[in-house]
Amino acid sequence: MPYMPQLDGLRALAVLAVLYTHYLPESQWLLGIYWGEGGVRLFFVLSGFLITTLLRAARARVENASRTRGQALGHFYARRALRLVPAYYAVLAVTAALGIPPVRRTLLWHLAYLSNFYFVRHGGWEGPVSHLWSLAVEEQFYLLWSLVVILAAARLLPAAIAVAIAIGPLFRLLGVLSGWPPIVGWVMMPGSLDALGLGALLAWWAGTAAPSRRGNRIFASAAIAGLVAWIALEKLATRGVWAHVREVLSPTALAVFFVWLVACAAGGFRGPAGRFLEWRPVVFLGRISYGVYLIHNFSVPLLGLVFPRVALAPPLPQAAIALPTTVGLAALSWRFLERPFNRLKSRFA
Repeated sequence: MPYMPQLDGLRALAVLAVLYTHYLPESQWLLGIYWGEGGVRLFFVLSGFLITTLLRAARARVENASRTRGQALGHFYARRALRLVPAYYAVLAVTAALGIPPVRRTLLWHLAYLSNFYFVRHGGWEGPVSHLWSLAVEEQFYLLWSLVVILAAARLLPAAIAVAIAIGPLFRLLGVLSGWPPIVGWVMMPGSLDALGLGALLAWWAGTAAPSRRGNRIFASAAIAGLVAWIALEKLATRGVWAHVREVLSPTALAVFFVWLVACAAGGFRGPAGRFLEWRPVVFLGRISYGVYLIHNFSVPLLGLVFPRVALAPPLPQAAIALPTTVGLAALSWRFLERPFNRLKSRFA
């Protein structure tokens, strides 16, 4: 798959949105909206798009008899493990060894990529480890979706993508009707399948259909409508039945906008937007965004071990210290841990 630098630019924007709302109190969020949700949903759409693109290429090798289905799945899992597992386990090992609460108490759940199940069982978030739910969702998606794309009949793939997209809002609707705690629809993998599935739809569409001017206009209009609907739901649908409408439909509306954004970045934005997304500092931040996301919630507790006053500082000074610490640690992780393991992926090309 050719390298698309603007997708790294989108990763940078996604992780900055997460840092913005995790490091600052709600009173300082723009329009009072939780932009961190946008960052996570953008990561999901990107994952659905890129993983499905890779899996379709692997399936093509199976179909031309250059690889068995078992080999295709084994190579895919090996490449994903080399990319994600070393940094993830290293961060868990360090934070557990240093006694960052509640890492030791919840460690087995995270090691098994079942963080989201733990939060549902616990009934809420757990401080510095709270963000690990999304990494668990992605791993669970990789395991499930690779089986679908590699093993299912080719004619069934479009239907499988449509089902995945539909499962997201339907799962959240089931949660509303059943009275489940909202965290269930938020952190369990089926509740994120619309964003992941829409990314997969983009990968399928990009590989089978040539874009037309009319289609592009409809696509852009749907994207703008999705963004407007998300903002309206986040701002206005806060009580009564409208709060349930928001819970069910808001993530899907936002994902529709992000599909268009990813499609445009994959093709290459022109003008100022393209130059910004390809600006070297932005691309680098996107490249290390996995480490940034993985580390960011641990930065303040880690700093607090050395500088106890950091944990007691007001939000803005704390963020001003935590942000460069997070980026610096992520850069070191990329240079000395992630990139060396990443190079080993060529053995499973």
